[in-house]
Formats: sequence, C-alpha cells, structure tokens
Amino acid sequence: YAVSPQELEELNEFKEDASILAGLGSVEGLVSKLRVSAEKGIDTASAMDRRRLFGTNTLPQVPPKSFFYLWYVNLKDPIIIMLMAAALVSTVLGVAVPEEREQNAWVEGVAIWVAVAVVSLVGAGNDWSKDRSFQKLNAQKDVIDIKVVRDGLECVVISTDVVVGDIVIV
Repeated sequence: YAVSPQELEELNEFKEDASILAGLGSVEGLVSKLRVSAEKGIDTASAMDRRRLFGTNTLPQVPPKSFFYLWYVNLKDPIIIMLMAAALVSTVLGVAVPEEREQNAWVEGVAIWVAVAVVSLVGAGNDWSKDRSFQKLNAQKDVIDIKVVRDGLECVVISTDVVVGDIVIV
C-alpha cells in the first residue's frame, strides 16, 4: 500500500486540514493508494493483511484501577481521615498516659483502626468490582454490526472487523 499507518493517523487526527488529504491525492488518490475500488470495496482476502498492517478497529483499553489504588483513594476520604486522626490520638493517649493504660483505653483506638480498615477495604472492594463490571460492559457496547462493501457485495461485519479500505454504508 502506498499510504503508511502514520499518514492515515495524521489524516484522521487533523481532519479539518484539507492540505493533508490533498497531499495524498484527494479522495480518489487515497482510494487508489489503498488499492480499493470505490464501487466494489476491498476483496475479502485482503482484509486480514490490512488488519495486520494497519491494526485492528478497536480503541486502546484503559487499564483497570488496581485494588490498592482504590483502597488508597478510599483512605483519602475526609471522614476516614478524621477517624484515623481520632484513632491515633486515642491509641497514643491510651498507651502514653499511665492511668489510661491501666484501664486498657488503647483498645478504643485499636477498635477505631479496625473500623477504618474494614470500611476502607469494603469500599475499595466495591469500587474494584464496579470497575471490572464497567470494563466488561464497555467492551460489549463497542461491538456493533456495520454494513460494508466487500467483493462488490454489501455485507455485514462486526465493528472490530472493519479494516482500512472498507467502504462503509451509512
């Protein structure tokens, strides 16, 4: 093919700049360089080669957030921060003051620490589960049927099977 993936990317990124398309010979020149028939589309046999050369018709996946990142985000909640401050004060005073130590007052501070850990871990687990569900749902919504012209015939392919050079019927 007489057009590189980088040239196509530039053409797509700067759609409003007509000089890029003109530099490729306008629409007719681009069709010719991609070895496409404006009437018959591409031949089905070349679709695999085009996918290998130009890439798949998919958006890059956004990496899912890790459980530990979501836990960190939960720990930054203002109420959790206030509880951690109260737990710290209660634990330190319960250990440092002799009268409080004798009454095991430090246990209240530890109980608050446990509550903070439980609440933040449950929140992170819930957020992690929602993120995974969203990823699955988002992947399914991008796969739709598209009408294209291949081998001179109108056919239906899934959106991820559309390749550079396909004539899409709108």
